[in-house]
Amino acid sequence: MKMFLRSLRLFGLLAGGLLGASCWVLAQPAIEITPNANQNSTQSPRQGQPQSVATSVHQGLVADMPAIVLTGRIKEVPLAGRSEFWIDPQGDTSVSQLEARQSALPMGGKLFAPTQEGAQYNLHNKAMWIRFEAKNIDPNMPWNLEVGLSTVDSVSLHWRDAQNRWVSQYAGDSIMRSEWPQPGRTPIFKLANMPGETVTYFLRIGHKRLSFAAPITLYSDSALAVSRETKQLLLGAYSGWMLMIVLASVAYALTARDSGFCFCAVYILMLWLSQATYVGIAGQYLWPESVWWADMAPFFLSAVTMATGLAFIRSTLKPRQYSKTLDNATFFLLIVQTIAAFVDLLSPSKSSLNLIMFNSIFSLLFIYLVIYVAWRRGDIYARWLALGFFPVVLGAVPQLMRNMDLLATGFLTQYSVTLGATLAAPITLYAFSLRTHERRENIARNAGLPLQDPLTGLANMRALLAGLHGAITRARRYKNQYALVLVELTNYDWFAKEHGQEMADRALMVLADGLGRVARDVDVVARLESNQFLLLVEGPCTPASMAKSVTRIAASALKPSDALPVGATLKLRQTVALMPDAQAQIMGDDANDHLGWMLTAVESLDNDPRQTIRTLNF
Repeated sequence: MKMFLRSLRLFGLLAGGLLGASCWVLAQPAIEITPNANQNSTQSPRQGQPQSVATSVHQGLVADMPAIVLTGRIKEVPLAGRSEFWIDPQGDTSVSQLEARQSALPMGGKLFAPTQEGAQYNLHNKAMWIRFEAKNIDPNMPWNLEVGLSTVDSVSLHWRDAQNRWVSQYAGDSIMRSEWPQPGRTPIFKLANMPGETVTYFLRIGHKRLSFAAPITLYSDSALAVSRETKQLLLGAYSGWMLMIVLASVAYALTARDSGFCFCAVYILMLWLSQATYVGIAGQYLWPESVWWADMAPFFLSAVTMATGLAFIRSTLKPRQYSKTLDNATFFLLIVQTIAAFVDLLSPSKSSLNLIMFNSIFSLLFIYLVIYVAWRRGDIYARWLALGFFPVVLGAVPQLMRNMDLLATGFLTQYSVTLGATLAAPITLYAFSLRTHERRENIARNAGLPLQDPLTGLANMRALLAGLHGAITRARRYKNQYALVLVELTNYDWFAKEHGQEMADRALMVLADGLGRVARDVDVVARLESNQFLLLVEGPCTPASMAKSVTRIAASALKPSDALPVGATLKLRQTVALMPDAQAQIMGDDANDHLGWMLTAVESLDNDPRQTIRTLNF
């Protein structure tokens, strides 16, 4: 209990610090433009004062952006720093209205501000317009625009054609993918096919609840094809890898009859599905026609994934055996995360998204708390589970920082959890399979204790009689004979007298090991008394085959062993009987009668120490 309280205090410190940092970050405003009619004069910022994008727009210091020249020598052009933007505070301005008003608004003649790489734009209930000019001088090289965020709510590209008519293309989660200009993971638009002409483009972006900070890039046709094929290949390999591990978990669950593998399979499946949604392959292939679900799936599935992670840890480590409070807290977090997921699904808001995010942070920390407690209490596989969750936790940091407006959308924020999951899934499955294998061995070992000799690990009398009953039945059915070989360690008393009881027991274990090496898988080796062993040899057996068997047993006894004193060897006396004997035929199928007949026959033989191999009935 004391260790749990210390762990809880450590968790409280970490969670409190992370909560404070998160609150501070969320209190910082993202970059946004709010038109102000009172600021239409051109004033320079004060000397040495940082100049924000909003200040430069309002003070009319923005110069016209030069047109982007697209040639065959370049393959891609990022728009950051080569375009201008304006935030529509109401989100209802059309492209025609924007074009008409851009010079009339009281902005010192300027409505747009330069875009900046890595900037965050708060678009909740607003819209963002990006304007740029491009001139394609190669008629054989078409160009495209890609918005590098698969979960963007809505995005559209507009320009005027040679007849001065608007050409518009629409994409985003608010539109079915089949209606996108180029259906795929991310919105991609064709630029105007007007070689040699300078075309002005307007890109409108709507993105609720989270700030927009995705890269926007112009690609030539050839560069776009290479980029798309490479990413599709890597994401396809990732999906195949994760689904293969899910199938392996299901197979383990069916063969081992262990429900824990079901939790493992569900957790890995949800981990894959949430990341497939985030990177766009789920929307591309699983629900391309569902607008509502495409918009809600990224947040809902990430919350459910965290809930299944808590359920998996709870079913695997069973924290109740360490602390009832720890187990109840794990279950409470699981329920809260599940409720938060459905609340956000049915009534999405900024508050419900923050609840999911904060609960995800606490859940990740709490998972490691449970693993830490289990490890300190002697669970040797808890460290493997910690290693399995570490890549996911590490990969979740960039995504959480992106959601808290600390990082712009990029490769790291989009694919960090995907890369982490690729490493985490096999480690988690391996850790759980090791744990399950050990538990099954313990169960089998405990179940086998009543049938084993505690010293040598060989079969005891009960197991011998069960094997003997089967041998008798098969001998009757197939009209052949099995064999019984009584093996006695004749110098057992000498070992005990000269070297102590421990050495005598060690001699018995050496003999048991030798008999186990001679016996086949279908044979039974059992310990009868302190220095007597019985080898049951399944039929068909003949005098010639048994002569070879007892010779191998005798030879194994003469081999020197490091477990015995220097120069000491095992001295054996073997008695062989082919069964069933003519007299044993009268006894029927009772295993006790057959064994009793042999032991009685052995006692009637002369006790000649020089005779090391004796036969009863051949």
